Amino acid sequence: MIYKTHRNRPENISQKDKTIWEASIAGKDLLDYLYTGLPGFFQRKGHKILHRWSRTFKEKIILEIGCGHGHHLTFGSTYCRYYGLDISRDFLKTANKRHSGNIIPVQGDITALPFLNKSVDVIICVYTLEHVRNLPQAIIEVKRVLKDNGSFLVGIPCEGGFCYNVGREFTSKPYMEKKYGLDYDAIIKYEHCNEIWDLIKLLKENFKIKKSKWIPLNIPNYHINIISCFECISNQ
Repeated sequence: MIYKTHRNRPENISQKDKTIWEASIAGKDLLDYLYTGLPGFFQRKGHKILHRWSRTFKEKIILEIGCGHGHHLTFGSTYCRYYGLDISRDFLKTANKRHSGNIIPVQGDITALPFLNKSVDVIICVYTLEHVRNLPQAIIEVKRVLKDNGSFLVGIPCEGGFCYNVGREFTSKPYMEKKYGLDYDAIIKYEHCNEIWDLIKLLKENFKIKKSKWIPLNIPNYHINIISCFECISNQ
């Protein structure tokens, strides 16, 4: 079966596969690999769109949640105050090394953001929400720290969609299985725990969608696209 959703994937991940997976991420292997080749082409497209939308806010206070190795700032301008938050201290060290002087690194969790109420003008979140296990609490935190009429700029892979999942069968899946001998289907269900339809539903319930962009076809359908981007305004 080439096209799979989480219904077709193993329920549990083995401890062996989990250990291998965490080591590969900590070693920056997959995270940087995903910005090369065909996967990287689509990943970068999403960043470029969100960067274009964020340029008008460069004098504002910006928080990027899940900044990883700082890939988004590769496409960015010099911002007035740009906080990069990640749960991984190692990721933050890499991001700070790559973008020293243009990022204020903050270690933290999206479900308990270390920021005051209504203290941030713009939140950028690229390829992160699909990983968050407690999504309702994460959305509560995003809305709490955003200023009134602040923007939530979101990039989401079309996890669960036909083209995205078939594409994985010929890119990252054979790459990781050949290199590490792990069950990549189990890894995906564990790591990308939220599929695209659940994420869009949650965004629509909590925000006004001001803009959207779909890559590559820009037709609002997750089966024929790879990446979706949204500018959301809090409806509280």
